[in-house]
Amino acid sequence: MATELIGYSDKFSAAPGEKLAFKVSTDLPRYDVAIVRLIHGDDLEDAAWRTDFTLEVPPNLRSGIYAARLRGADREDHIPFFVRPGEGAQPARAALLVPTLTYLAYANERMDYSPSLAALMAGPRPLNRDPRDLYLVDHPELSASLYDHHRDGSGFIYASRLRPMTNLRPKYLKWRKGGPRHLAGDLYLVDWLEAKGFDCDVITDEDLHRQGLELLRDYRVLLTGTHPEYTTVAMLSALEQYLDQGGRLMYLGGNGFYWVTSRSSRTFPNSRANGSTAAAPILRFEPTWSTSRPPAEERSSRWVPSSGAAACPTTTMTTTCHGLRKTY
Repeated sequence: MATELIGYSDKFSAAPGEKLAFKVSTDLPRYDVAIVRLIHGDDLEDAAWRTDFTLEVPPNLRSGIYAARLRGADREDHIPFFVRPGEGAQPARAALLVPTLTYLAYANERMDYSPSLAALMAGPRPLNRDPRDLYLVDHPELSASLYDHHRDGSGFIYASRLRPMTNLRPKYLKWRKGGPRHLAGDLYLVDWLEAKGFDCDVITDEDLHRQGLELLRDYRVLLTGTHPEYTTVAMLSALEQYLDQGGRLMYLGGNGFYWVTSRSSRTFPNSRANGSTAAAPILRFEPTWSTSRPPAEERSSRWVPSSGAAACPTTTMTTTCHGLRKTY
């Protein structure tokens, strides 16, 4: 009988000197933990697991994508986290913006079991369900993604990071094509940068939202991940200022900068829609890559939608410090 060994961390991103807390569920009497650098390879806000071990990021640890690797018996799990440059550290010439908001939106998605996809799944190409997808079937308490539905047909409105996210793993293979997506796909870019000897820092959506232009100011070029779909007005404003001041943006993804989120002081809900909170106006959007533009009075021609794009009904989105929430 398979033994359980899975976990999550309380933060996506940490700088040297900061601590991360890791929560693990297992029936093993013991397991081994190693911190490794990754190169290639129903509504819930907080799973509330106890902390099993913590890591204080070493002051000289290189910025990058890492994971706490758990191994015990025949089981293995990787709990990913991202190390940004420390205060006062010499920045690299380039930075990779890891699309963590998009990771959250798709975390623990169960669309392979959706009745609406039955016809698609009945096609000639067989599904390639990853063992982590099968794990989700036995653990409905880990909730689902913003693309799934409750039993009553309503959509999920929370996508928290305070839970195990089984498809946010370096070895995860997407069920439809049997290939890497999201983090696993972005690691191909990290691997290429490493192989070519390009020095590149790693920052996350959360970092950019929180620190704005100051985070980008010293970089000559900013790279996106393969699927930077979700963003915030604060992120877009920082990118706009960065480009206006001569910065370069290498857009290396698809379906990018589409859904706009906004943050509250507590949660990180999300909606596949335009950002709003009680203090922020609802934004309108067009169904194009540029839907995530700032309000009209703040944006330049860089964010103007394609000609002929029809306006969609206004919807809203709020975010919290733990995940994403969507509102229709």
